[in-house]
Amino acid sequence: MKKKLKEKLENINFLLSKNAQSRPSYQVKMVIDFLLEKNKGEKYKNLLDVGGGFDAAYKEELSKLSRNYLNLEIKKGGLVNIVGSVYRMPFKANEFNIICLFMVMEHLNEPLKALKECSRILKKGGYVAITTVQYWQTHNYPSDYFRYTRNGLEYLCNKAGLKVVKAYSHGGPWLVLFHVIEINLRGPVRIIFSIVFYKLFNFLDWIFFRHYDRRVESDSLGWTFIASKT
Repeated sequence: MKKKLKEKLENINFLLSKNAQSRPSYQVKMVIDFLLEKNKGEKYKNLLDVGGGFDAAYKEELSKLSRNYLNLEIKKGGLVNIVGSVYRMPFKANEFNIICLFMVMEHLNEPLKALKECSRILKKGGYVAITTVQYWQTHNYPSDYFRYTRNGLEYLCNKAGLKVVKAYSHGGPWLVLFHVIEINLRGPVRIIFSIVFYKLFNFLDWIFFRHYDRRVESDSLGWTFIASKT
């Protein structure tokens, strides 16, 4: 009974918040919309989803960008196409049009090395799409290493030979406050809190801080970056 109730609450929470800008799925949608517009609605030749997970959660959405989708993971399983390390990927130079690192950067102990490797296998004029956190709880311990500011991500991209062409904030101080509370709750209480208060905190965040691209003065929940190989 408790399990069924929890599943119902999770479904309600997902439906109410799936289109909120601070949620990872919405950030992926923003990446797709931006890159399709850049390519005048045409699909790109190929796409590499680095750390796409064993369920390749964004495969269907990313198929809107390219018919040739590859998911690289460090272990075999599920919908993994290529097994390898982000620090030394089994591809030739200048091979991919798009490389995605969705919620991957915080788990890398050598992020600059990873971005340089992405730059190596990226075609000139191709894009690296990054989503990552500036505030979040430690997760997947012990492989959670870093949190990123806008300036920090810009520095890493530039050092890797990538020029930032677009940046989105995932939300400001009100949403940071919301998640400070949410992630420290447990079970159904956490889900109910999210259902009741998420939209309110999201609304307050937009009213008082907006989701400015150049948010530097106030806290940000996280960032989405799109960078091009120059």
